[in-house]
Amino acid sequence: MKKLFILFLFVSVTAFANVQIRFVDFQRALNSVEEGKSAKKKLLEERDKKAKELEGRKKTLEEERKKIEGEVRDGLLSREALAQKGSEFDKKAFELQKLLNDYTQSMQAKEMEITNGILAKLAKISEEIREKEGYDYILEKSVVIAAKAEYDLTKKVISIYNERKEKAKKAIP
Repeated sequence: MKKLFILFLFVSVTAFANVQIRFVDFQRALNSVEEGKSAKKKLLEERDKKAKELEGRKKTLEEERKKIEGEVRDGLLSREALAQKGSEFDKKAFELQKLLNDYTQSMQAKEMEITNGILAKLAKISEEIREKEGYDYILEKSVVIAAKAEYDLTKKVISIYNERKEKAKKAIP
């Protein structure tokens, strides 16, 4: 039994020694490809623009709240008028919160769509490299505990991705 185990161990180690494994840091690649940088910049610009708009609405709502409080303090509002203004204010506050939530969800969906599209292209390039260079596996860096830097294909994947994007730009008249 002991000889069989040693034989099995020897065969397993020998077989594994011929396996070619490389890795790609997809998060780094996503943040490094030109399309990813450009998309991130556009999303940040859109977010900043929307944040200013929402901040303006919030400021207007805050001013309205202060005005209502002042009218209450000065005794200028009847109970009915206060109830109506309070109801209108609550409605506006609810609408602003809904708008903020809708916007947040919309931005997350856009970011996810862009990210998934770029990651799919990066994965395809990785698969092409695997086939062309005869690697058995290409792993995502997050699952690699330790590896030699020479096994990192991230720069190569980024370079190929950017080259293809540049060629595609030039091909469009």
